[in-house]
Amino acid sequence: MKVLLITSAPNLTTGYGRMGKAVAEYLSEKLGRENFEYVALTPNEYTQSFMDIQKYKIIPTRKELSDVDGRFTAAERITHFKPTIILTLGDLWQFDWIPTLSTRHTFKWTAWLPIDGAPIPSRWLSILDKIDMILSTSEWGKWVICSRERTYLKKTFVLRHGVDNKIFKPVSNKEEKIEAKLSLGFKPESYIIGCIARNQLRKNLPVLIGAFRKYLQPYIVCNNQECAITFGAGDECHICKNGKGKIFYKPPKFEHSLYLHTEAESDYGWDLNSMAKEMGISESVKIPTNIGPGIGCDDSKLAQIYRAMDVFALPTMGEGFGLPILEAMACGVPVIATDYSGHLDYAYGVSILLPIIARFREQITGMSRAIVDEDHLFQALDFLYYDKLNDAQEKHTKRLDWIERQLQALDANYSKDKDNRFGFSSLCGENLRNHMIQRAFIISNVLTIKNMNKNLFELLYFINESSGSVSSNTGVVLD
Repeated sequence: MKVLLITSAPNLTTGYGRMGKAVAEYLSEKLGRENFEYVALTPNEYTQSFMDIQKYKIIPTRKELSDVDGRFTAAERITHFKPTIILTLGDLWQFDWIPTLSTRHTFKWTAWLPIDGAPIPSRWLSILDKIDMILSTSEWGKWVICSRERTYLKKTFVLRHGVDNKIFKPVSNKEEKIEAKLSLGFKPESYIIGCIARNQLRKNLPVLIGAFRKYLQPYIVCNNQECAITFGAGDECHICKNGKGKIFYKPPKFEHSLYLHTEAESDYGWDLNSMAKEMGISESVKIPTNIGPGIGCDDSKLAQIYRAMDVFALPTMGEGFGLPILEAMACGVPVIATDYSGHLDYAYGVSILLPIIARFREQITGMSRAIVDEDHLFQALDFLYYDKLNDAQEKHTKRLDWIERQLQALDANYSKDKDNRFGFSSLCGENLRNHMIQRAFIISNVLTIKNMNKNLFELLYFINESSGSVSSNTGVVLD
């Protein structure tokens, strides 16, 4: 078996780059250097020193040919290397040129695909037809693919990404938590809501900033269930004028921060610093200055950033897999995410999932994207922070049916009063955060880089040995 991997360059700190590097290290060891090569899709300078220290052969795409998608470099390597399998890792549109290669009949194509929306665009079907084995990064993605064309069931498997749980692991004591916060420039007592994501439309970061603004503000909850939350200070409800004893007043939070590990400004996203300034919360929002497309930090530093967080929140419009969500869980950080797309495979029942309030069809792909409410995110953030809710706040919370459903999914131990109503007072704050962390830790110890690579190798072996496209009924057992 000879494998040619085509994906983002392993020196990039993107999800594809990091997964590509992990796969390359494993396959080169299993197959030997002579049976494995890596065509690296790279937008920036690829240094010879980086290439020399790798155990596998890296072929950067050729800038002189403007070979952004790798088609020219791959065509050359297929002629010289003669792979039996081409493994692509990335979005399908990146590799729409593979069926057009004159050497297409000489290899089997395994496409490892993230599907972050539905339905599959019609123009992708002709490409999917030409793939010998489809690897979806989630069960949700497989459903999207196969619901569009049921014949794909025979050649579609689920192969999730994985986390290196030797690096991405929880803190073992309070001192390590404080050290992680200090490393980011925060005070030891800071409560940090964090997010690691690219500054692009799909990540929906303005909703996170807007929810954080409400989370910081003082607000009043009234015993009168017809009154909504009213923001601002005071000793009476701003709507019905109920006074002390019938309202809950939440003071502002002064040692709470939002840490966004992303580009502060991008052509495909937003000017996040300006947005925070316009909302009057710029002093509480921190964004590093040394982040850019494919430019971040190594895994050890990334794990330290996760461990500094008290909550990880991502109001995404859709994820193919959602690696940062899994990494946050592995680092012992409770997660708030959207109830939609690929991360539901492992996030359901271990995180708080925000309900979808609307959808829109993306202009380019026609895929459906999910929209969440910043008020729901604000409520979830508050719910995870307060260790005890008073009567007025609890009455408000009971109106939030979506939170009740989330607690049921989290399998928390409910306490009920004589009227059989849910009592939330023991299911919030630190108790709930710890409950979520314990459940998520089990999941992250299954979805590991080690298991991912083992399953990938078994699938590649079967497609290599098969006479045609592999069938999902071959009996391959995945961990």
